[in-house]
Amino acid sequence: PYTAMLLSLLTIAERPPAERAAWRAWFDHYVFRPDGHPLAFLPPERHGVLGASKENYGRIRTLVMRLLRGG
Repeated sequence: PYTAMLLSLLTIAERPPAERAAWRAWFDHYVFRPDGHPLAFLPPERHGVLGASKENYGRIRTLVMRLLRGG
């Protein structure tokens, strides 16, 4: 979580208010999930990167590393 916060400081903290509000809504919906899992209507095998963390750790880590390298 701390790494995500640091990356957010670099990428979101100084955006215009409307853009930060949009990102806040996105994080609430997909990360904090106050209304439950956003893909609950789909079978788990269709959840992709929003599926169980333990099953997606490698895939998400690879994607993040590629994006950080500019890819």
